[in-house]
Amino acid sequence: YDGVRLVAGAMSAPTSVEAPFAPAYPLADVIEPLTPTRFTLHGRSADMVKLGGRRASLAGLNAILCSLPGVQDGLFVVPDDLDRRPGVRLLAFVIAPDRSADAILADLRQCVEPVFLPRRVVRVGELPRNAVGKVTRAGLLELIATADAES
Repeated sequence: YDGVRLVAGAMSAPTSVEAPFAPAYPLADVIEPLTPTRFTLHGRSADMVKLGGRRASLAGLNAILCSLPGVQDGLFVVPDDLDRRPGVRLLAFVIAPDRSADAILADLRQCVEPVFLPRRVVRVGELPRNAVGKVTRAGLLELIATADAES
C-alpha cells in the first residue's frame, strides 16, 4: 500500500509497520526487509531461538522431533537463562515408548544443526497439555524440575 512501510528494529527491537496518519506499530514477527516492497518472514519472535549465532524456529525443531520414527509427541525447551549463559543448550522432552533417548538423539543429529541439538532428551509418559493442546508453563516447569532431580 502506498505510504505503508516496514521499519527494521535495531538489535533486539522489533520490526514495526508505519503508515501515514497512524502511529508506528511493533510486529510480533521476525521480518527481514529486502527492498522497500519485499521482505522475508522468519517467524514469530517468541518462537525463535538464537544459539551460536544461528536462528531456528522452535515450532520447526518440534516438527522435526515429532516426525522421528517412534516419537508420538515431543517438544524442545529453551532454558530461562539463555541470555545469561551463552553455552547453554536446549532440552527435549519426548513421548517415545519404544525408542531410547540415545536413539532419538542420533536421529536428531542427522537433521538438526549441531548447535540446536538438545543437551538431553528426556522420555516422558505425557506432556502437560491443556484442553486446547497447548503445553502449560506450570506443567513445563514441573517437567523440568523432575528431569533435573532425576539426572
